[in-house]
Amino acid sequence: MKRLHEILSVLKGWLKRYVSPAFVVLFCASFVLWYVLKLGDTYVAEYNLNVEVSGYEVEVPCTVTAKGTDLLEVRRYQHRSLVIPLEDLEYDIKTKIADDGDSVQYYKISRESMQNEISIRLKQAEIVVGSVPLLPIKPKNSAI
Repeated sequence: MKRLHEILSVLKGWLKRYVSPAFVVLFCASFVLWYVLKLGDTYVAEYNLNVEVSGYEVEVPCTVTAKGTDLLEVRRYQHRSLVIPLEDLEYDIKTKIADDGDSVQYYKISRESMQNEISIRLKQAEIVVGSVPLLPIKPKNSAI
């Protein structure tokens, strides 16, 4: 820790000798101003949004088009779940045969209805949803 303090004090002395404090302040101010101006531009990004449907959390791949400030808002849902009730979605029930011979039923949610529901909740951005993963149907006697 003492060594780090010595390095910082030497660096600080060197900066005072060769770089004006006014330059450092104006440089930082210009960076902040540039950053704020760039946030107003429109960007396209690929995100995997966490969506919770019927107690299951799935990652839904999305292409998001928004202004920089709005894109930062959408990015929050990479780490938090966006809750959508199953009743708000259009879905079909599909049956698959597992390796052990048992049949398992899944909800196959339509991509368009998922896109509409995400767009309703994230109004500030244009969302295009990729493929929606299948959701297993909970057995009635299951405590999951």
